[in-house]
Amino acid sequence: MKVLLFSDLHANLTALTQLRQVIRREMPDEIIFLGDAATLGPSPSEATALLLETASRFILGNHDGYLSDPASAETYTREPVILDSIRWTASQLSAEHLSRISGFLPNLTLETGCKSELVCFHGSPRSNEEGILAETPGSELLSLLSQSPGRVFAGGHTHLQMIRNAAGSLLINPGSAGQPFERFNASGPPNLIPEIHFAFLQVEPDETRATLHRIPLDIPAFRKELAASRFPLRNWMLSIYS
Repeated sequence: MKVLLFSDLHANLTALTQLRQVIRREMPDEIIFLGDAATLGPSPSEATALLLETASRFILGNHDGYLSDPASAETYTREPVILDSIRWTASQLSAEHLSRISGFLPNLTLETGCKSELVCFHGSPRSNEEGILAETPGSELLSLLSQSPGRVFAGGHTHLQMIRNAAGSLLINPGSAGQPFERFNASGPPNLIPEIHFAFLQVEPDETRATLHRIPLDIPAFRKELAASRFPLRNWMLSIYS
C-alpha cells in the first residue's frame, strides 16, 4: 500500500498542479491531505477546487477552522496581515467550498491491513494549533502520541519535514506543499523556500517505510499566479519568490 502525504497547501495552485504530476506518475493508493488548504495564498478558490479533486482524505488544519470562524484566529495570532488574509480568503470561497472545508476531519485512523495503523492529524493528535518539532522532548512526544507502539503518526502544521521514532512509533511530517519553511522561526516572518514538500509511506506486511520528497517550485508560474491575485500577502511573496 502506497500513501502520499501532503499538507499546508495554503492556496498555492502552482504547487498543487506540479504535485499532481507526481501523483499521476506514482499512482498512490491513498492521497491524504493533512490540513490548511486555502488561507495565506493567492488562489483560494482554484486551489481548493483542485485539492478536492486530488486528495482522497482530508484533515482539518487550524487555518481551515478559522475560515468558518475568522475571529477565532485572534487566539492564535495578532498579526493584522494574517488576519486580513484569513478574512479575504473566506470572502473568496463559495459556500460549497467553505462547507467542504469545514467538514474535514480533526483526525483520522486508517487501517492499513498490515501490522500498523496510520493516525493522521494536523498539529498534534490533541490540537491542530500545536506543533511537533524535531526538538520536541521525547517525554512530551510520548504523551502526545499516547504511547502507541506500532502505529504510524502523520501530521503537518510546522511546514518542516521530519521523520522521528518514539517508543516503537513512527512520526512523519511531510512538510508544506505550498509554503515550506527553511527552519523554525518562533518570531518574525518565516523563511520560505521555493520548493514543494511531500512524503510517501510504503506499507508492507512486515515493514513500513517513510520517505520525504522535495521538488523545485516553478517560480515563473507562481509569480504569474501571485501577480494575478489581490490577497494581502501578495507583495511580500513577490519579493521572496524573485
